[in-house]
Amino acid sequence: MQSLCCCGYRVVGQPAAALNDSVRVTNSPCGLNNGSIIVFPYSGTAPYTYLWSNAQTTQTISNLAPGSYTGNNC
Repeated sequence: MQSLCCCGYRVVGQPAAALNDSVRVTNSPCGLNNGSIIVFPYSGTAPYTYLWSNAQTTQTISNLAPGSYTGNNC
């Protein structure tokens, strides 16, 4: 569900199209902090915004330590 804000009022509506994505992961070998994740959104309604579990807000996150990362693609 998409939320739009205008003039102090919140308008809630449905997104124009369903959002799909594919993801490419580069693992961080031997405990180094050099892993990366890039998400490729398709369909849905551009422009897209990103919010990862490590607070980065770009399509690609890099210099990652081994671990789990989640993201919201809007």
